[in-house]
Amino acid sequence: MVVRENLHLIDFLPLQDLDTYLDNFYLIDLDNDNDLDLVYHGWSGAESNCIRFFINKNGEYVNSAFVWGDLIAVTEKESKNFVMHVNLPSCCGNFETRNYKIKTIVRKDSLQLKLLEVKIHHDFTKAPEKLFDSPIEFKVTNDPYHLRVTPEIDSINQFFPGERPFGNFYLTYRTGDIGKALGKHTDNTGRVWWYVEMEANKRYSRIEDNDMIVYPKFIGWMSSRYLEKIE
Repeated sequence: MVVRENLHLIDFLPLQDLDTYLDNFYLIDLDNDNDLDLVYHGWSGAESNCIRFFINKNGEYVNSAFVWGDLIAVTEKESKNFVMHVNLPSCCGNFETRNYKIKTIVRKDSLQLKLLEVKIHHDFTKAPEKLFDSPIEFKVTNDPYHLRVTPEIDSINQFFPGERPFGNFYLTYRTGDIGKALGKHTDNTGRVWWYVEMEANKRYSRIEDNDMIVYPKFIGWMSSRYLEKIE
């Protein structure tokens, strides 16, 4: 009933098929003011899904926040606020998957979102079957040193069509850069590769400097040869 009474808010959906999407709407009191707000999670009208928040202000629903992607989990709930873990698969000819941590800032009749963390990996990058019990912090000791899409020396396959030469280079890091090893793989030559998450660094962000920007952490594979454990 609430959805049908507020069709002007959901013009991104084909209204003739509205019944198909009703299960994607949730009534919940987000701001603890004893009236029900509206959350939508599902098809966006584009390639990826989305999350939309509509806050109930004195009986009128207001479009308050929008996020591209799929809601994976909700954690770190504090009073009215919580942290969303959102996955945005690659789309539109892109090759990167993004994972976001987004905090809600909820007040009476209002909701804002604050981006806390961004992690990016190439679609062909896969985690090992078993991860370390505890991550290993390390620093890079060779310059340059490559983060790769796959755990191998590959100069043949084209992982970035139309953008880069053949090969599985993702980013090139420098001596002193910091990361965490989450797992490992040994290739058929005996080389040990670490599955790593590199610390966010403005130098590799590929975005313009901005005080509001959260620089991304990139995930991929590095040969462990020139990665020194930080004790």
